[in-house]
Amino acid sequence: MENPDEGWMVRAFGAGGGLYKARSAGNWEYRGDDFDAYDVSFDQKAGKADVDLTPLVEFLDFINNSGDAAFAAGMAERFDVVGFAVYLAMQDLLQNFDDINGPGNNAYLHYDPARQWWTVVPWDNNFSLAGLGFLADGGPAAEVAGLPEFGSNVLVDRFLANPDFDQITAGQVDALTRSLYASGVAAEILARRVAVLERDAADLVDPAVVREEAERVAAHFVSSR
Repeated sequence: MENPDEGWMVRAFGAGGGLYKARSAGNWEYRGDDFDAYDVSFDQKAGKADVDLTPLVEFLDFINNSGDAAFAAGMAERFDVVGFAVYLAMQDLLQNFDDINGPGNNAYLHYDPARQWWTVVPWDNNFSLAGLGFLADGGPAAEVAGLPEFGSNVLVDRFLANPDFDQITAGQVDALTRSLYASGVAAEILARRVAVLERDAADLVDPAVVREEAERVAAHFVSSR
């Protein structure tokens, strides 16, 4: 819900790092050492006084061009593997088609120069829960027209192609399914939100509509178990 800017980065990660936003018109390919070549793909949002695009370019070179063994070893040394597995698992549970693998590659990358450590920051989750039928039910699909085709990101592809990282991700899917869906926690959160809308927003949204949408969300919780 916050704007990932300089102030947010300092609060979340501390000062001295860099925060890079993936642009919707670009991709995560390595484009050489010329910083200008990455204008279409990334925008540095914070930390410009401390780091430039050098670590980002080096990271893109690594994830695109390293061999499988070097990729596995190097990721463990420079990347929040477990955090990324949790991110992928949560996006899977929420059926967010507009995630890092989506048409806009929606995510930020944070770089900690002290640890030489990368973390993927989730961002823009408004199409979670399959957009509540945004596309499947004939919603305004034209709003996403013109964006790059989604379903492929080199970081995701190589991460999940590694058996160890894929196993970690699968384990996180199972753990989150149990702790959020099977446990009833997600249903309890949904019920609280419905109660607030029915009590305080009936003049803005018909309670019948709220209940209908809530039933669709609850059905997702069941189908994902």
